[in-house]
Amino acid sequence: MGRKREALAALQHASNYHAQNREFAGEYGRLALELDQVQTAKQVLAFADDPSKPDWRVISARGAVMAKEGNAKDSIRMFERALVLSNRNPSVVNNLAMAYALDGRPADSERLLREAAAKGDSAKVQKNLALVLGLQGKYDEAQVVGGRVLDQTTVAEDTKLVRKIVGINPQPYNPTANATQIADGG
Repeated sequence: MGRKREALAALQHASNYHAQNREFAGEYGRLALELDQVQTAKQVLAFADDPSKPDWRVISARGAVMAKEGNAKDSIRMFERALVLSNRNPSVVNNLAMAYALDGRPADSERLLREAAAKGDSAKVQKNLALVLGLQGKYDEAQVVGGRVLDQTTVAEDTKLVRKIVGINPQPYNPTANATQIADGG
C-alpha cells in the first residue's frame, strides 16, 4: 500500500521472533535493499541465501548489494547464478548487463540489453541500453534508443553529458548492421 518504511519497521521487529526463517529474511533483506539500507540488506540476505533451496530473488538482491558496494565481479557471479535460476528473468538480465558495464564490459552489457529489449519494451532497459551505447561512443544510436522512452531535450542533454564523460570519438549509427547483429544473437 505504499508504506514501505512502515513495512520495513514491522519486518525488523518481527525478525526478532523469526530469526531462523530464511524465507522471512529474504523478504526483509529485499525490502531493506529497496529502501537503500545496504548494510542491513547485505547481512540479512547472506543468511537468507540457502544453498539447499536457492531463491533467485534473494541471489539477485545479493548481486545488487555487491554492485552498490562497487564489487562488480562478485555481483556478476550472483546475477549469473540468479539468471539461470530465474529462467532469464528480464530484471535479472538488466541487472547483469549493468554489472557488466560497471566491470568495463560494455559489449557484453549491450548484448544482454538488446536481448531484454527484444523480449519487451521496458523503459528501464531502453534507458540502460542508450547509456551503454553512449559509453561505447555510439551516440547517434543512443539518441535513437533513448528517444523511444525519453523526451528529446533529456536525450540531447544525456548524450552531451555522456560524450563529455567518455571523451571518445562517436561511432556512426548503422541500422542495417545493428539489425544483423540482433538477428545473429550477437
